[in-house]
Amino acid sequence: MLVHQRPRVAILSTGSELVEVDDVPGPGQVVNSNAYGLAAAVREAGGEPVVLPIAPDRLDEIRASVAQAARADVVVSTGGVSVGDLDFVKDALEAASFERLFWRVAQKPGKPLLFGRLAERPFFGLPGNPVSALVCFALYVRPALRRLQGHRRVHLPVVRARLAAPVRKTRGLTEFVRVSLSDGPDGAIATAARSQSSGALSALGGGAGLLVGAAELAELPAGASYPVVVAESALARETPPF
Repeated sequence: MLVHQRPRVAILSTGSELVEVDDVPGPGQVVNSNAYGLAAAVREAGGEPVVLPIAPDRLDEIRASVAQAARADVVVSTGGVSVGDLDFVKDALEAASFERLFWRVAQKPGKPLLFGRLAERPFFGLPGNPVSALVCFALYVRPALRRLQGHRRVHLPVVRARLAAPVRKTRGLTEFVRVSLSDGPDGAIATAARSQSSGALSALGGGAGLLVGAAELAELPAGASYPVVVAESALARETPPF
């Protein structure tokens, strides 16, 4: 019988504004929710999460954290991969003989995604915004973890749904609109969450889906049918994955 080891996934959160979940955030601080949301997602995908201490926005600290993370089978970082003055993750990786395969994807949320190899291990540099991080995990990291474990079905299922009301989007980017799904007379109905902010985690709860808005569109008209990436559900299991 052929078996596969569950991959150990190092989760590295960067940012001097972060505090741990048992600390009270002060002015300009936010709770490090990404680490624990991603840890739960890693477990769901079959991996073993290793949550590392928060790395503040100092190059030496991030270099040390990257070296520690490289001991795992897969590395997932959040924050520090954009173009801000304190986004040091890319600089720290260059010092660690990182092989960058791509940086930035034409999508929203999650445009500043970074991917490459760190000491021959897959490295995913996710954005710091919570929704962006979890959306990128679902679309990129989860399939990789399942492939490492020998699964053939690596992607989340996709269903077709009609949009209940029009949604404006950014032309030129594939947009993953957070929606809820309900049954309609002619199939599934998708209703966009009230807030599409990258910080609105509530839009991902309760079996929400990601409606795929094509890059060339500036508005998604109501009544049209769209693919929706969904979590496991009775509806999803009836449809083969893409």
